[in-house]
Amino acid sequence: MITTVERRWEAHGLDCVVTRNEWGRPVMLGLAPYWRCGYARVPEDHPWHGKNYDDDTGFPADIAERELDDTDLLGVLAAAFGGDLSSWSSTISGHVSVHGGITFSGTMNERDWAKGWYFGFDCNHAFDEPGDWPTEAVAAETERLAGQLAAVALLRKEINGPA
Repeated sequence: MITTVERRWEAHGLDCVVTRNEWGRPVMLGLAPYWRCGYARVPEDHPWHGKNYDDDTGFPADIAERELDDTDLLGVLAAAFGGDLSSWSSTISGHVSVHGGITFSGTMNERDWAKGWYFGFDCNHAFDEPGDWPTEAVAAETERLAGQLAAVALLRKEINGPA
């Protein structure tokens, strides 16, 4: 597989990357010849640094039953779930809304990437067409991912209280 970095920038305080991936050889009928992925790098002090996207988040079990309003961070995060936390999941992938869900967590071995822990998604799901996901659209979705990851770090600080 051939991976090319198409865009690199910072959003919500996190490093973001959009890649274009190609098979590098003729593909089977029905497979897209290329697709894009979006990644956001979390800092070492992020509560999900080093965790797999299917790991438990470590948030309190009663978080979905709390009173919500738009003046606190939990209420703002709940807005991403349609105004309530009834769909709140205990896994990292269940907390983040991004195209196709999070499909990657880990370090990047690419020599020109910043070292660290990344979460990412791909645009190579059933019925995804490369033309439906140009670089700009994947970048916008990556910024949504970065915003949610940044909000999680703030929420963790709010739950734990001042250091």
